[in-house]
Formats: sequence, C-alpha cells, structure tokens
Amino acid sequence: MSPLNKKEQAFLHLAVQSTSVETVRVLLEQGAVISARDLEGSSALHLAADGGYLEIIDLLIDKDAKLDTVDQLGRTPLHRSAWLGHGSATKLLVDRGAVVDAVDNDGHTARDLAEEMDQGPAIKALDGEEPGFYIYDGSIIVL
Repeated sequence: MSPLNKKEQAFLHLAVQSTSVETVRVLLEQGAVISARDLEGSSALHLAADGGYLEIIDLLIDKDAKLDTVDQLGRTPLHRSAWLGHGSATKLLVDRGAVVDAVDNDGHTARDLAEEMDQGPAIKALDGEEPGFYIYDGSIIVL
C-alpha cells in the first residue's frame, strides 16, 4: 500500500489517528502491515500510544504489534505514552509487557521522560500504581 501523505503514513496510521477501533480492526483483517512506519519511524502502536487510545493499543498488541519498536529518536510506544502523560495507556503498555527500563537514543527511560515533563499519572503507572480518575461534566476522565 502506498503512503497517503507527506509523512508517508499508511491507511493504518490514519485509522489509528481517527480513533476508529473498527476501522483499525478491518484494516488489520484485510492485511494492513502492522509494522509499517512513517518518515519519523512511528508505527501504528506509537500513534495509538501518543493519543492514549486504550482500545486501539490493546487491539494492535493482540494482533502482534511489537512493543519494542523504536522511532527515529529510539523511543518505544511506552516512552511516548509516558512523555505525553497518558497514565492509563502507560499502565496498559506496561501490563502488556513493555520494557520499562528501555532507553532512547539519548539514554532516557520512559520514566525519565515522564519526570522531565512532570507527568504524574504516567509516573504512577510506571511505578505500578493504578491510574486515577475524576468526573468532569458528567464524564469519567481516566488519567
């Protein structure tokens, strides 16, 4: 499948960014390459981690997405989830087997990046604590 945009993202990348679990599922069933990378070295799992998309992360891992895939900065999906402060996604990645002490090209672990950005929920997740939540405008917001 040819790239669809200047970042050389494939349909699977775009489906992840659209947050449509069903579209991701259908593309995988139709043979989308789960290991496809864009120009930045990002896989679909990296993008799901960036957005904190729990169902998509789970689906991709169930379909054998590699947790240890690194982007151009040497960052795994766990690095990126922690850096962006997605506590629940970070916890899910850890629970599914992501290597917590993996280092990026600069020698930083996911925890180092979370601490640098003061991402409390991700730090808690990396420490094995459950993510917190709060209710806002009638919706449960999971940290």
